[in-house]
Amino acid sequence: MKNWKIGTKLLVFILSATVLLISLLITVSTSKTRNLATELAYEQANEMAYKYANMIDAKLENAMDAARILSYTVTGAKESNVVSREQLSMIMKNIAQKNDFLFGCWAVFEPNQLDGKDAEYKDILGSDTEGRFVAYWNKTGGLHL
Repeated sequence: MKNWKIGTKLLVFILSATVLLISLLITVSTSKTRNLATELAYEQANEMAYKYANMIDAKLENAMDAARILSYTVTGAKESNVVSREQLSMIMKNIAQKNDFLFGCWAVFEPNQLDGKDAEYKDILGSDTEGRFVAYWNKTGGLHL
């Protein structure tokens, strides 16, 4: 390098410095781009998760509303002493058929807690072997045990 002309020495120095700076710029740019892309991917994933969570929550709330309506209806009918298994069964059928978001509707009562007539309803459709009301209505098969 001692015998090189000053222009050649400057050219080697400038080219070396330029290659070093360009390499440094590429490394920094790649690192920042990767970090930014990762951050954006996480943000998009969170937004999608919130979107689908809200959609699921809305559907579950619809189902819970139907369950609350059935509960309030049964409670009111029992308090008024006007509850019948046939009426309750028809209410459940309507809830199952009229709500697109439900596949079925069911209700289960403790022994003699619905109308005190479990002995009269033993082994009848919508009741179990002991006469408890355990009806389940669905859209594909109607009333089941």
